[in-house]
Amino acid sequence: MNRELLRAYGAEALSFAWNGVAEAAPPARPDAGALDKALARCLRLAEKSGRREFVLLGLGSGALASALSAALPERVELLVCTLDPASARAALQAGGLPRLNLDPRLTLLADTSPWALLFLMDMAGIAPAAAVLALNPEVADAERTELASLQRTLSASRPLDVPPPASEQAPAISAAAILRPDEPDLPGFFAQFPSWLAELCVLWDAPSPPSELPPCAVPLRQAARLLEHDFSAQRQAMLGLCRSSWVLYLDADETLRPEDWPRIAGLAAQGQVAGWHFPRLTFYPDQDHCRMGLGLWPDLQLRLFRRTPGLSFANPVHERLTGLDGPEAVALDLPILHHTHLLKRPEAIRRKLASFQLAGSGRGHTLSRDYPHLPRHLLEPPLKPERTRALLGGFL
Repeated sequence: MNRELLRAYGAEALSFAWNGVAEAAPPARPDAGALDKALARCLRLAEKSGRREFVLLGLGSGALASALSAALPERVELLVCTLDPASARAALQAGGLPRLNLDPRLTLLADTSPWALLFLMDMAGIAPAAAVLALNPEVADAERTELASLQRTLSASRPLDVPPPASEQAPAISAAAILRPDEPDLPGFFAQFPSWLAELCVLWDAPSPPSELPPCAVPLRQAARLLEHDFSAQRQAMLGLCRSSWVLYLDADETLRPEDWPRIAGLAAQGQVAGWHFPRLTFYPDQDHCRMGLGLWPDLQLRLFRRTPGLSFANPVHERLTGLDGPEAVALDLPILHHTHLLKRPEAIRRKLASFQLAGSGRGHTLSRDYPHLPRHLLEPPLKPERTRALLGGFL
């Protein structure tokens, strides 16, 4: 278990609270009978499985986690996961997990995103099939529902190990984007696309395409159409430009690592999968750190999909692709790199968020002065261009 990653992530998530939000009250401790019953059940699961990792889903007051920390065999490591950092912070302040800094086998992981917990467990080397997964009966109903869904996902999803395809097996892929002529780093965006792609399809948010374009190694197909505060319609028009059997689209402030591009062909060659989701790393406040916590990571993005009849984008803002003909999968170790805070000044980001608000019929989008973040090396998967780790089906 990679304790450095889990403990660093958990500590940052627990230390961050939005200004003006009242602190939660400490969760109530269970009665002695209920605690003894829950502890006995967990110990039976650990003994019966013989596994060396125990994942307790939910912290609650910390009473069960503390009792487990004291009672589990020395060979068993205990990871406690919570989707309620505010409640967990209150429990810790009330002394609900006194063994946290005393037991090296005990780790507390917190975030509001079930996907973050799933990714972190995977990155830490915790395989659901080799760990005990137990739902803490202490947790409140809302968190219990989400944790139960996470437990089902961890138990039901099937891991995939995707090798790169032979050249004759790789399907044609269209790269695509909706862009503005005044994007801050169009040369860098165009330069990333490898020559083996079938085409790059660009829809410009402008009256007409720009007269001069940065160099690009891929055949270019382009058109122009004003956005008019409707991102789904713009994406649909972008999709109409594409001619290949598969489409990968990126935004102007996004790139893939050069070594990851060959793995895109491997994902498209997986005939059983119709669409692929990718984690997105948003650099903040500099290129050596990334946003995390509170749903800011892994920020899953469905960006690679088989082009079939019936595909359409829904919602004027935060558009969502619908109509996929087949199962979806998640690429666990192939991140999209999101450079928005490095390329754009805060004023430009606020203008972008204001356009989201207009497109979303008044839904609020604000830019915070601070976000929880961690060093990039903790969240960025190591480069492994030969294979891609993935998860198929059973999604949250």
